[in-house]
Amino acid sequence: MPDSNGGECNPIGTDPSSGALIFDYQQPCPASEQLDIPVDTTKLTDGTHEVQVIVESADEDSATVLDQDFTTQNLTTIASTTPEKLQTSSATGSPSGAGPAGTASPTQPAAVYAFKLDKASAKLIGGTVRRRYLGSRLVLSGTVVSPAGVPAPGVVVTAQIGTLAGQGFQTVASTSTDAAGRFTLTLPRGDSRSVQLLVGGEAVSLKQEVRPNVTFAVRSLHGQELVFTGRVAIDRAGGPAPIVVLVDHTSLGWETVGTVQTTRTGRYRYTTPVSPRAIGQAFYFRASTPATALWQAASSTLQTVKVAR
Repeated sequence: MPDSNGGECNPIGTDPSSGALIFDYQQPCPASEQLDIPVDTTKLTDGTHEVQVIVESADEDSATVLDQDFTTQNLTTIASTTPEKLQTSSATGSPSGAGPAGTASPTQPAAVYAFKLDKASAKLIGGTVRRRYLGSRLVLSGTVVSPAGVPAPGVVVTAQIGTLAGQGFQTVASTSTDAAGRFTLTLPRGDSRSVQLLVGGEAVSLKQEVRPNVTFAVRSLHGQELVFTGRVAIDRAGGPAPIVVLVDHTSLGWETVGTVQTTRTGRYRYTTPVSPRAIGQAFYFRASTPATALWQAASSTLQTVKVAR
């Protein structure tokens, strides 16, 4: 009973003929009440559960005020790659616990572990992380536990990356859990990618969409030309160097000034002549690089230049 109303809501007995509760007051209980009931979901098994809230009045009328499902995911179960393999028997006999001579013993089931990821890592799993290239390094950490929830030391945890479409996975980091079952894996900067965290052949995963960091500067040289310089920071995985599109913001919108391909190190330089009529006027430029299969589209900040005499 959430509120006994100073004791008035406590029944003093039961009617022997009807079984109804007997109270000393005509209105023994509050007509309405707000109530919070915490539920510790960490003690529940992973999966879907149903919660019902049933309210019963003093005259024993009841009503269901909440009936809904919710899902818990405290531990993500992952199959281990370290099943214990029993020896097979020889032609002259069999090892202890094996089958008849000349037959193979059954293989024991693979051990099962679970990830209990740290809060920051758990937020990334199952979703899409969007970052600039220079901030694309990922740190994934947590604890590997047994099905009973006991930390599991010495278990190998591996991180793999592949394309955003989920192909071509390669191992980029690997570690073993310490005595407390904990691990930390650091993934280097990279292009847009899929990431898998593995204990065995199963994995928890996330996707990471990456945009280049684009720097940009423009200066006027003696009223004759404009010089655009900058750099595009991206991994590009051996693909073509990024293309930079230089645009000018006019009264009609954005207009392309020119395009240039970056060097092997991501740097670019572009010059364009200016009309004498532009001397003394201010212009607004920015640099952009279009989206590719490896990264999302990105732009620099807006830069202002006044054409010098």
